[in-house]
Amino acid sequence: MRTATTLFALALVVLVTGPMLAQAGHTGGCTCGQFTAKPIPWQVEHTLAAYQNAALAEFARWNDVANLSTPALGDGSVSETNGRNEIYFQSLSPDTFGLAAIRPLSAFSGSPPFDDCAAKSVSTVCGTYTEADVLINSDFLRGFTPVGPPDFNDDDGPAYYGTTALHEIGHTFGLHHNFRNLSTMNYVEDYAGQYIGIADAAAIRAAYPSQTKSMTDIGTYPFRYDPAKQLYAATTPVSFSPTTVTAGIGAITVSNATIENVGNVTLNDVKIEFYLSTDSTITASDIRLGSFTYTGAFPAGGYDDEPFPDIPIPSSVPGGSYFVGARILQNGSTTDSIAYNNTWSSPGQLTVSGGSTGCPASASDLFLNGGQFRVSLCAKNPRDGKTGRGIATTFNNIVGYFAIPDLTQDSTNFEVFVKVLDGRPVNGKYWVFYGGLTDFELTITVTQVATGAVKIYTRPGLQYGGGGDTSAF
Repeated sequence: MRTATTLFALALVVLVTGPMLAQAGHTGGCTCGQFTAKPIPWQVEHTLAAYQNAALAEFARWNDVANLSTPALGDGSVSETNGRNEIYFQSLSPDTFGLAAIRPLSAFSGSPPFDDCAAKSVSTVCGTYTEADVLINSDFLRGFTPVGPPDFNDDDGPAYYGTTALHEIGHTFGLHHNFRNLSTMNYVEDYAGQYIGIADAAAIRAAYPSQTKSMTDIGTYPFRYDPAKQLYAATTPVSFSPTTVTAGIGAITVSNATIENVGNVTLNDVKIEFYLSTDSTITASDIRLGSFTYTGAFPAGGYDDEPFPDIPIPSSVPGGSYFVGARILQNGSTTDSIAYNNTWSSPGQLTVSGGSTGCPASASDLFLNGGQFRVSLCAKNPRDGKTGRGIATTFNNIVGYFAIPDLTQDSTNFEVFVKVLDGRPVNGKYWVFYGGLTDFELTITVTQVATGAVKIYTRPGLQYGGGGDTSAF
């Protein structure tokens, strides 16, 4: 079962069923044909570093499951008949994403669309390959982007290179199309196909038992797969309802999100945390709403795609528009090392009204980075509801501290520290970091004096620690 915990002092607890054991829609798939030597040598023949790195990343995703390949940068010369396994751009039909050229094709058992898994076991070896190449279409009408996240609208804008590469590389390992399951080998949407799922990992482990690795990978996806449907229509993007709430009295239900244990080890205390973020990148420093914890074991091959109900929006959330996002953890607090499926954010935004508008400026504020940034602190004791202002002390040009004597009756007791760092040499942004030495509810308002731009950071009461924002201003 899973338990839902909000960030209020009196937590709402809901008991529901989960996780499910893997079943139709999350298992299945087959391989047919292999190279004799393993791991398989590959050459990445892209000329641009962005696509070189993207290709290497997709080989690495397969290698997380089993020791399948040894990719390296090539010399730029390409051919389907040169005895080398290569991935490169090639002119193809304008409506084609890419293809896997396998020699001999008879070793792959069949002809396009290679959807004959029902006739074979997952570990069938139909023949031996002498060469395989992955051709990414240089004339694809939509073009490609080497980095994600992909667009939730499947035909809107450039396609995600990683999805196409992952799928076609899968063919070269013997995987056939898998139209009955959530799989990168399915023709699912561009954003859904970027994931190696339970079905893919199970087929690879069955086909390559001696290459299989011990793998810890609890992933969460921003969509739900419907096995009653096929191809592009089978995945529904994550959503939330209602789309407009009032902070302090409103709550949302998140639907069409999925959790899969893609690894081959049972995990304990798996937790999914929900956040609000002003951008589409979810981090632990965003506004945390609450979490659902799976008590006991989450088995290898287990999954959950049922709705997550009644997630409250705290009164401390400032009014505005937010992406709804999630982060998946194991052992109650740890993200695993396979990071690409540890977080997601929604395609739409939630409108929050009636919440905090931040902490207003006062004479006790902190000024950092030569006075470029004004930092205001407001706090509330969650036990009795009393509020107080932060009284600032500057430590140096980038760091300062706040005491909250209204709540502690001690002007020398520093409760909060804030740092504003010039990170422009790294990413063109100023960075904000903060930390709390108290469990008071905190609202930190940082204002860029010259432009009037404002960022508001909140931390609910009865919590500890702080946060960071490396794209603040």
